[in-house]
Amino acid sequence: MSDLLFSGNFSKALLQQVQDSDPDRGLAVLARGIARGQGITEGYHERLVPLSKPAIGFFKRGKYDVLGHLAQRRVQETGDMRGKVLRPALFALLQDGADDINYGSKTTAPQADKWLKAFEHAVDLIFFERLWNEVAADPADRDDVRHTWLRELRDLARAQLTKAERAAPLATMRRYKAITRGRAMFDRQAYKQFSELRPQETDNAAA
Repeated sequence: MSDLLFSGNFSKALLQQVQDSDPDRGLAVLARGIARGQGITEGYHERLVPLSKPAIGFFKRGKYDVLGHLAQRRVQETGDMRGKVLRPALFALLQDGADDINYGSKTTAPQADKWLKAFEHAVDLIFFERLWNEVAADPADRDDVRHTWLRELRDLARAQLTKAERAAPLATMRRYKAITRGRAMFDRQAYKQFSELRPQETDNAAA
């Protein structure tokens, strides 16, 4: 949807072009299509994206590049949280806290996929609403808005790890080790990929 809305890779439909005469509220983009695979149809898909007043203003002025930059950064951050933070943590958990994680495991990958997809769905539900919050923010406040977004991404990912801890078939003798290793991997990767999420150091020295 980000590509359809903001990139120059697709010709915009006539009704997708917001005019000066259009209202400043109540507009939305509706996308419908049928996905096709190799000789098969992979289903009908529909997505409705309500546009906020600030977003409509950007559309009217044709500033798709600004919106596209903000959206693409968030898409990348979502992908990094999924693939570089949650996925390694799930693998560490599902492999019973093994010292050497096998990321090529054909057994672990399908197990982890359940929670990875749930994370993607949770992000999808809020993606554009949160994006419009950043669009509406004063430029001086956008770093704070982005940091709030990153913390929300982390919390959504951690929620899936917690669900996996409760539901995954772990060896009883290694259960606590697996959970500990999974959580440690999650925190380590989150701090590595997103420096903004690192705990703030405080100076406890006497004045």
